[in-house]
Amino acid sequence: MSVHMNRDNDVFAINNFRSYLRINTAQPGAQYGPCVDFLEFHARQLRLRLEKLEIVSGKIIVLMKWLGTEPDLPAILLNSHMDVTRVFDEWDNDPYSVVRGGEDRVYARGAQDSKCVGMQYLEAVRRLKLANKRLKRTIYITFMPDAEIGGLDGMYKFVHSPHFAKLNIGYALDAGMATPDDDITVFFGERCFWNVRIHCPGDLGDGSLILANSAGEKMTRVLKKFFTFRLEEMQKLKDNPEWTLANVVTMNLTKIEGGPDLNNMLKSEFVLIFDCRIPLERQNIEDFHTTMVQWCRDISGDIRIDYLAKEQQVPHTQLNDKYWRAIKYEVRGFDLEIHSEVFPGRTDRRHLREIGVPVVGFSPIIRTLPLLHDSDEHIDIENFLQGIRIYYFLLSRMGNLP
Repeated sequence: MSVHMNRDNDVFAINNFRSYLRINTAQPGAQYGPCVDFLEFHARQLRLRLEKLEIVSGKIIVLMKWLGTEPDLPAILLNSHMDVTRVFDEWDNDPYSVVRGGEDRVYARGAQDSKCVGMQYLEAVRRLKLANKRLKRTIYITFMPDAEIGGLDGMYKFVHSPHFAKLNIGYALDAGMATPDDDITVFFGERCFWNVRIHCPGDLGDGSLILANSAGEKMTRVLKKFFTFRLEEMQKLKDNPEWTLANVVTMNLTKIEGGPDLNNMLKSEFVLIFDCRIPLERQNIEDFHTTMVQWCRDISGDIRIDYLAKEQQVPHTQLNDKYWRAIKYEVRGFDLEIHSEVFPGRTDRRHLREIGVPVVGFSPIIRTLPLLHDSDEHIDIENFLQGIRIYYFLLSRMGNLP
């Protein structure tokens, strides 16, 4: 029996995966020490070179290296992240006890996002080594901190560091998303994220008064403008069944601030904070800024806009090269279909694209309801193992591209 179908190797992989899931790396305030120790142990076991990069104190980046036989060729980067999102009370079981359900599935935080993918990388490399395979290209495997909170102290710092410049990365794979059918979705881009702050000033006064220049009235009119636009985008999504969230601008009010903090006083200012995601294809993002400014000016000249975050447009990864053809070939070799989308949220991939590294989000997890950040996150054991087999063949092909 070949190593990629060996039952003993499967049991070993499942046990390693469950051990990884038991390590609590939840945000906010993720503690990475035990996770780094776990990964260091496996790097030694696999005889992979390991570096622990602490560019930001307490935010360790784990970098493993499998040297290729032709190391001057551009390397392949396999990326996942160590941190997971926080857990709420709706879980039926302890999310770190790694319950194995009767359906032969594992329930745990990180089972889909993205500890499964990180372990699939390692187990695929383990099987390649057991089969005495050598690849022409060097393979780097990275385990990132803080991806769930924007990656500014993780991937962003890494790609702008001298360490990254030395790696000569030709192509990167990152975690994608589980799919409920037999199709694997590859994500080749994402929308721009803007955290927009709208300042609505007004006259301070006692709550018994009716002031003409009130912050509350301005806030109400701003909300009407923004929510009218939001409803228009929702309608576009309904009118175009082939569209996904990635095709529309999402605009969500996430916070309202105002002072002074007295219940019987008219506020001197209300501040509205919106989470906006803007598709690359839909419009120039500076035009969108101009539109929002005009909405505010139409209401009052003293309403102003600033930004807690204002990302620039980053070109999508092109799906027309030898790496993409290799991905399609190996996925279809498993009698699975593959299609491509723009990811609706934010990932560490945007930091790679910003510096010109082609990268796609790819999680070979089929027949699985996507439960990223949701309660009772899980993965079927057989789907986890099939992902290892897919990576085994995919790395064999990508790692030997000329």
